[in-house]
Formats: sequence, structure tokens, C-alpha cells
Amino acid sequence: MKCFFDVGYRHGAALPWFQSAYGIDETWSIYCFEPNPANHDRFQSASHFVNFRVAAWTHDGFVEIAQHDAGDGQGDGEASSIIDDWRHPGMTRRLRVPCIDFAEWLVRLTSPMDYVVVKLDIEGAEYAVCRRLLTTFAITRIDVLHVEFHHRFMTSENEQSTSALRLELQRFTEVIDHW
Repeated sequence: MKCFFDVGYRHGAALPWFQSAYGIDETWSIYCFEPNPANHDRFQSASHFVNFRVAAWTHDGFVEIAQHDAGDGQGDGEASSIIDDWRHPGMTRRLRVPCIDFAEWLVRLTSPMDYVVVKLDIEGAEYAVCRRLLTTFAITRIDVLHVEFHHRFMTSENEQSTSALRLELQRFTEVIDHW
């Protein structure tokens, strides 16, 4: 089976690029993860799409996200983050959302024989999620990991920690920064 995980779906804007680059079509299983309720109406609906209205994280439960404030106290469909030390302007609205242990779900949804491509763009949470993928060895289920590292918006990560994490991930899978 071929599987694509769009983790940090947001508007779904990256999906056409991945469909073109990997030949993703209706024969693939597509799993989309997006915690921001302002984006849930943008999920695609087709038999090969499974949409999760949750944050990909390191455990199952609930977590608070910082969401862009649309200026009227309401959140908008722009980026959101669950990271406490997130330093991105305008992310002032707080919202409690469900979260899942992404490593555990990845293992549940795939088999070692599957071809798995993951896009991970989760506004700082990629560090904890990638480290969880490594400690659980769920990383071995991923053939290609496209990840956008956001250390520039964080106080707890930097270029050195990002390089070290990237090297550790590359021991198990192909890692592509962004797309």
C-alpha cells in the first residue's frame, strides 16, 4: 500500500505538489492532520482521504494551540502551534484541541511493507514529534520525510539542534527539508 501523511494540512496548499511529485492518486491512502478548527472545512473528501481534526503530538489527549487572531478575537485559518516558546507575531488566541501520538498512529495505520511519504509542517512541534518517531522506532515506517524545521521561531531549538536531529532521522529515512 502507498500512504501519504499530510501533517499540518492547514489549507491543503501543499497537497498538489506532493500529488505531482509522487504520483499520488486514488490508489494511495491519504491521511490529513489539522488541529485548527478554522481549517476543517478545507479538508478534501474522497474515499482515499482520512481527515483527522487533531494535533499530531507525542501523546493522546488534549493540548492548547496558539492560533492567529483575526483581529476580532476569533481565530483564522493561518498557522497554529502547540509549542509554548513559539515566537511568531499574531499568534495570541489560545484554543484547546485534541491531540494524538503521531508515532503510535503511524504504526497503527501502516505496515512495514507500505511505501510511506510524510509531510510534517507543524509549526515547531516537529522537534518533539520527530524525537518521538525516533525513540519508538516508528521512523522506520517512513520512506520519505519532508519536514519544515521552525527553529527560527523558537527559543528552545537552533540550527545546531536542527542539524543534529536531521542527521539522526537520516539514519533511518530520507529527509527532505521542506518541499
